[in-house]
Amino acid sequence: MDKLKIEDTVFSQAFVKQLNGVKEIFGIKGTSFKPLRGDIKEIKLDRLSVDFIYEVDDEKLIHFEFQSTKKNDDIYRFQLYDANLISQYKKPIETYVIYTNDILKVNSELDYGSIKYKFNPIYMGKFSAEKILNDVKEKLTIGKELTLTDIAWLEFTPLMDSKISKDKVIESALELSTDIKDKEIKIQCQTILLSLALKFNVEISDELGRKIRMSPLGQKIFNEGQLEKQKEIAKNLMDILNDEMIAKKCDLSLDEVKHLRKEYEANK
Repeated sequence: MDKLKIEDTVFSQAFVKQLNGVKEIFGIKGTSFKPLRGDIKEIKLDRLSVDFIYEVDDEKLIHFEFQSTKKNDDIYRFQLYDANLISQYKKPIETYVIYTNDILKVNSELDYGSIKYKFNPIYMGKFSAEKILNDVKEKLTIGKELTLTDIAWLEFTPLMDSKISKDKVIESALELSTDIKDKEIKIQCQTILLSLALKFNVEISDELGRKIRMSPLGQKIFNEGQLEKQKEIAKNLMDILNDEMIAKKCDLSLDEVKHLRKEYEANK
């Protein structure tokens, strides 16, 4: 499994746990968010994969896409995703496309007569990373506890406009995140910061890289990556070996292999 896939997996696990903070930033209504698989299956289409989909309060779907590029055909791809998700889940959908700092305007609406479509573009370049970092630092300096919304803003600083290098933005954000009192939320915040940096190819200095690799966060990402590699190998053995042999060779539990087998058979 390649690096991007591993980082997406780690990011997804942390992102779903931080949605209570993220929803305040984007104005999303809802209390209960259930992650759904990002695979779309349709007879006449190849398998499509979206970034993140959540079922909200058992009433609607929320679809997130993260974009570091802008292409004229993007909106048609998003429309295709959403049309098939509606067909698959039979629920209304809201789509939020989060753009990195260098993209400030895109076409977000389609009108082809009977077919009308729009998504919600979020331009991170309209926000200042330095302002967020300073606001968070000021709160911590006077002893205020960070809210989930504060932490969500901090997590998105690598995608925002900044006069300092992205490397320095991430380093500053990671340093501020060490003062988050809740250990689990702290790790989730740091995971999102690093995953966004890797997902969008933000350059990280060798010094910062060494610090991250030695941290609990670095070990978490390494362990997640190893597990994903083991699962990928297991999938490649499905047509060759039985579940017991795959579990032994890939150092997975039999239950994990049976779950992979079920997914494998469903996606054939």
